[in-house]
Amino acid sequence: MPDPNTRFVLVGNGPYENRGCEAIVKGTYAILSHFYKDPQFLVYSNFISNAQYRKQVVRENNGKIKHAKYLVPRRFSFPWAAERILERVSESLYEDVIFRTISNDLALSQAVLAIGGDNFSLDYGRPDFFLRLNDFVLRKRKPIIIWGASIGPFTQDPVYERFIAEQLRRTIIFARESKTIDYCHSLGLKENVYKVTDPAFMMEPRMPDLSRMNIDLTGHFVGFNFSPLVAKYAAKGNFAIWVKYCIEIVQFVLSKIPCNVLLIPHVTSDHDNDLTCLRAIKGFFQKDPRVILIDEDLAADEVKYVISKCKLFVGTRTHSTIAAFSTCVPTLSLGYSLKSVGINSDVFNSLNYYINLAEFQLKNVNDKILELWNQQSSISEYLRERVDNFKKESLKSGKLLQELLSN
Repeated sequence: MPDPNTRFVLVGNGPYENRGCEAIVKGTYAILSHFYKDPQFLVYSNFISNAQYRKQVVRENNGKIKHAKYLVPRRFSFPWAAERILERVSESLYEDVIFRTISNDLALSQAVLAIGGDNFSLDYGRPDFFLRLNDFVLRKRKPIIIWGASIGPFTQDPVYERFIAEQLRRTIIFARESKTIDYCHSLGLKENVYKVTDPAFMMEPRMPDLSRMNIDLTGHFVGFNFSPLVAKYAAKGNFAIWVKYCIEIVQFVLSKIPCNVLLIPHVTSDHDNDLTCLRAIKGFFQKDPRVILIDEDLAADEVKYVISKCKLFVGTRTHSTIAAFSTCVPTLSLGYSLKSVGINSDVFNSLNYYINLAEFQLKNVNDKILELWNQQSSISEYLRERVDNFKKESLKSGKLLQELLSN
């Protein structure tokens, strides 16, 4: 039987097809391994199919990390309809039903870590599911820590904002960036909020089989991670226009910088796949050997290794930019949310290398890329000095957790 003093339940994550979700788990394991002997994780993730779940179980290369799934019934099925009725009758009974698979695991664990990064925001709709999960865990008398996360903002819905502030007051929040700290303080959340750093900073890069990929990573590379998701911010939802913008950025880089280009996916799920964007870009440059698409199913730490070999990186996925920051690669972030603003503010003490996609202009992106390239040595050196501090802040989350749980 697992030792409950070293066993943790992790909830709220997405599948490893999102390398950011994988990086959070691997980074968290690296952190807690410094403070607990032989920690064991049971990770509950939101899968859309049994095949997706089985793929993740097979893919996991750490024997101390086990995977489980929520029992989410198919929409409009009889179990789904029964749950909707139960939800109206009794919130607590409803939670007991939908989270029934977690109950036994809670009893054998020391604490629950609510991972996922930005679940407690409006980026994906109201986080009611995660609030109910928090409530369920607390009713089972287990501590729940919102782990290495960004919170909010909920300012567009003041009534809901007041509601969620009261709900979050019952938890412990380990905030990964200063903007979240400021926002939590504005809600009156102070004593239960601690500043840490995203756990992905602690995930070590791992070299993939480059010979199988037929790729030589020596030389000068500029890496790009372009997500189709951000077309709605940068191109008013027009995917074709967003791809055109991306192609023009790559053309600019090839005309101004003596380099090759790596197109690097970070999310490859069926409903949200960076490859749909990157393959279209590669198709345009089909006859140009300088443009290389990473079209392999690499793990998060392998993707981090590839990014670490770039002289400069431009990313739309937050955890692709964290992979670059934490390996001292000068990085331009193209973002749209509180998390990307906060992380960039903390890394550079400014937003000089952050572009809000809602204000996207090609010239601004191209100018910033050239600025980064011309200052890459000094920026890399700056990041080397900063990364040690960020890793110390990541490790601080493990020490804080140990202290809080021992009280």
